[in-house]
Formats: sequence, C-alpha cells, structure tokens
Amino acid sequence: MGSTSQGTASSTDRLPKDRPTEPEIQPEPASAPQFPQLETRRSSTTLGETNESSPEDMEEKTPSTSRTRHVAPKDAPHRFSKAAKKWMLVLLSAAAILDQVHLSITIFMYLQGIAPSFWAPLADARGRRVTFIGTFIVFLVANVGLATSNNYASLMGWRALQAIGSAATIPIGSGAINDITSRAEIGGFIGLFSGMRQLGQALGPVFGALLTQWLRWHSIFWALLIMGSITLFAIVFFLPETLRSIAGDGSVPLHGVHKPLWYSIKGQPYVDESNPRPEVKPINILKLVLEPVKMLREKDVLLNLLFGSAPYTIHSMVTASSTAMLKDTFGLSQLQVAAAFLANGAGIMLGSSVTGSVLDRLYKRYEAEYRRTHEIPDEVSLKTKLPKDFPLEHARLLSTCFITPVFIVTICLYGYSILLKSLPSVLVLHFITSFCAIQHDHHARHVPKAAASATAVNNLVRCLVGATGVAVVQHAIDGIGYGPTFLLFGIITALMTPLLALAWFYGPKWRAQRMDREQAEEEQEQRTQSQC
Repeated sequence: MGSTSQGTASSTDRLPKDRPTEPEIQPEPASAPQFPQLETRRSSTTLGETNESSPEDMEEKTPSTSRTRHVAPKDAPHRFSKAAKKWMLVLLSAAAILDQVHLSITIFMYLQGIAPSFWAPLADARGRRVTFIGTFIVFLVANVGLATSNNYASLMGWRALQAIGSAATIPIGSGAINDITSRAEIGGFIGLFSGMRQLGQALGPVFGALLTQWLRWHSIFWALLIMGSITLFAIVFFLPETLRSIAGDGSVPLHGVHKPLWYSIKGQPYVDESNPRPEVKPINILKLVLEPVKMLREKDVLLNLLFGSAPYTIHSMVTASSTAMLKDTFGLSQLQVAAAFLANGAGIMLGSSVTGSVLDRLYKRYEAEYRRTHEIPDEVSLKTKLPKDFPLEHARLLSTCFITPVFIVTICLYGYSILLKSLPSVLVLHFITSFCAIQHDHHARHVPKAAASATAVNNLVRCLVGATGVAVVQHAIDGIGYGPTFLLFGIITALMTPLLALAWFYGPKWRAQRMDREQAEEEQEQRTQSQC
C-alpha cells in the first residue's frame, strides 16, 4: 500500500514483526403551509453542518404559549447562554481533536466509520456525557497499551482499540451541539467545532515529528495519554448532559452520571426543581445499532451521502499520498513534511469557519423569502418542524453548486503540479482542496432523526468509501503517475455531479414523503402505547 499516511502511508505498515520502527503520525486526512401542532418529539433532524438542529414546530410567540405544566419541553430553545454554549464547544472540540492525530492506516479508517455505529446510538439513548466518558476510558487504556508496546502484533491490536475509543467523539460532539443550538446558529457552531477539531490535523504531524525526532516513538502515545486524561477530567468536571430526553431545555435537574462535578459544587444553573426526573427506559442495543442504518433507505439521504463521500475520499487520497510525494519528489525531511501539512490544516479550518457562516446566512435568506411569499409574520416561529414545502435542500446545497467546479479543477491540476515539481503550487492546491472538501462535508449531511446516530451514518459511508480510496491511491500513482491519477479522480467527481442535481430537484419531494411516513409511524406508536 505504499508509504503514505492515513491508510497506506503509515510507517507502521512496514514494521518488522519482532521490532517496530517509529510510526509516523499523519493527518486524517434543504399555497400557505399547514401549521403543525406543537410536538414533544423531534420528528426530523438533519445530519447537517454536521448535525443540524431540528427545526421546532411553528408556534405563535404569544403569552398563551407559556408552559402550564412543570415539564421541560424537549424542543424549547435551550437555556444555556451563548457564553456557556461556547465553553461547551471548547470541551467538545478538545475531545474531537484527539481523534485527528493517530488514525494512519486504512483499517483504522474502516474502524472510524464502523465504531460510531455503536457509540452514537447509545449516546442518543443514554446520553452524551456517559458515552463520552466511556469512549475516553477506552481511548486512554489503548494509549497505555501503545506506549508500552514493543512488537508489531500488540501495536496493531492497541491501535485498533484506540480507533474504536476515539472515533465516536465527532458524532457525539455534533449531537451535543445539536442539542443546545437553534437552527439559526447551528451552522456557525458546527463550523467552529469542525475548525477547532481540525487543529489535530494541522498540528498533529508537526507535534509527532518533534516528539519522534527527540524522543522514542512511544512518547507520542504517552503525550496522547496525558492530553486525553486532562480532557476527560474537564468533561467529568464541567460538561453537563445535553440530551433533550434527559436534560430538556437545560432546566431539568441532573443526577448521577449526567451531572458534572461542578454542579455539585456551585449548583445547576437554569434549573427548575419542579421538573420531573426523566424516566429511564430499557434499550435494545442491537435495534439501536441497526436503526441509523435504515436511514440509507431514504433516497435523498443516500444521494447526499454518496455525493459528499467523493470529495472526502479524494481529499483523503491527496493527504495519504502526500508524505511519500513530499519526500521523494521534493526531498523534504520528516519535520519539513509535517510543516507542509499545515496547508492542509489551514484549508480545513478556514473552510469550516466559512461554511458555518455561509450556511446560517443562506438559511436566514430562504426563511425570510418563505415568510414573505407565504405571508408568515415574524412573530410566528419556524423551529422544530418546517413545512414540507420549505426549500431546505436549496438553502443547504446552493453554495455546493459553486464550490464543486472549483474542487474539480483543483484536483485535475494537482497531480500535474507535482510533475512540474512546483512546491508552492502543490501547497496552494492542497490548501484549496482541503477548503473545498470540508465544505462538501458539511453540505452532505441531510439525514433525519437522532443527531449523533445521523452523524455516525455519515461517517460510516464516508470512511468506508474513503478507506477504500486510500488503499488504492498509491497503486494508481505507481501505475499511471500523479498527473493522470488525479485527473481521473477529478473526472469521476464531475461525473457524480448529477447526484447533486437530483438532490436539488427531487430532494424536497422525497423529504416531504419521509415526513408524512414518520408522522404516521409516530401516531401509530402513540396509539400502541395508549392501548398498553
């Protein structure tokens, strides 16, 4: 598989069975509407901006809408202040950063896609906080094993466990952000979350190169153990439960594992002691794991995930092949190669920030136009359940229509810039590729229902396709060269653009059909429960 990063690139691929050498840490790579009645469940969420907050039911903002019972509505605006949300964002991002600095072999990309399929449904059923703690414990144990490994077999086994423990931080973090943000601010928060966690991708190679240059390669895992322990302590001490079925709008008193230690010292803010303690229902783990996969039966969901997986895969292949290319073509040292990867990290961080802002503005523009054409006054809130004819797909895909041609042209030029041996051109094109790919990543996420599970499905498709691409990219380069290889990938992306057109023209119809079906299923479930 070559000597590339994040799949084929890891130097651990070439470790002898009796004595491992120093592994390289590489970056990881949408007539007037019928106003629905207020519901107490979320009927639709989008895997947007990685997990877009479900819009709440349309309700008139009048004193008559105040609560008459001491029950925290699941879909009410969260009571956390903007500052509190930002502080939680920092904690969630710190957790996700650790997922970006060690997945360097193809099999770990597969595990990164598969593992969240277990963790994320558990987070949607039992809470974000308890799942975060569980995944971090697995991650820390794996790092102890890695730091003390001295043979190939144990190194690979512990790295697999490390991937299983860390891969769920992104979907669980996205789910928590989905819990506490409104549709008007979700794009910006997810953009910041993505940008902050990409610090691992930008700084991980430099960090790893410095450690391996002055210390043994084991020091990388001791460092991850220390950073992970600090992050876990911060989560246990400060991060409250955010899952709506447990915490409501932030006013439900938290108990046990859902309550951070800080609340035990200072008290829980925004709390309403009259709110009832949430009922803990038994769960079927197998059903939870299989339920998100059913999302792939939805035509609009599948189209978005397939189209979004193409830029992700190509970006992963560019990243995976860069280490060998920078060494062999330009003669860079390991530390210089790590510094060159800062172009990749900068593109991702800037792309995440820009995407969040753009998505928020586009949604507000489409919402204003919808209000004007349907004569909906400003005092009527569009929150948890958008009308079926709201052009959500257009609001989410518009900027993709502009960024896709730029991405295709950049990929077609990338390989030939390597043949010309122009390092500045290579780094600029690498930056643009990363900038465009992360925007596609945000726009690809239109999946209904549970937020963390929805992100897990997105990761499942992206990582399985991406890992396959990483596994073959070096073979393609060795066979036909850099120029033809990336020209071919650009052409493949161009041939997939009709999927974007299908999502634009037919996505609203398919979403409306899904909403009707979900409503019928919920009504049937309510009738069944009432009979019991």
